[in-house]
Amino acid sequence: MIGGPFSIFVQLFFGFLLISVFASIILSWLPISPSNPVSRFFNVVVQPIMEPLNQRIPSIGALNINPLIALWLLWLVRGLLLYGFQALNW
Repeated sequence: MIGGPFSIFVQLFFGFLLISVFASIILSWLPISPSNPVSRFFNVVVQPIMEPLNQRIPSIGALNINPLIALWLLWLVRGLLLYGFQALNW
């Protein structure tokens, strides 16, 4: 890990968000009720990320690429923040 409390926080926060989006993708493939507590938890965490993407990017037929775009954007923002912290020696 890159040192510094801000860098560690960014890594943990974005790691949690990336895992949550990935878990949401996996759960969407399984026959689990939306009222399931695990499913509800991940929906509450991921919905604020997915809502703007769902409004701007339409599905391609039956394929919804928005979760993949969300994963890429989260990874990109995480990398940019960590690069900035490293450049500032935080």
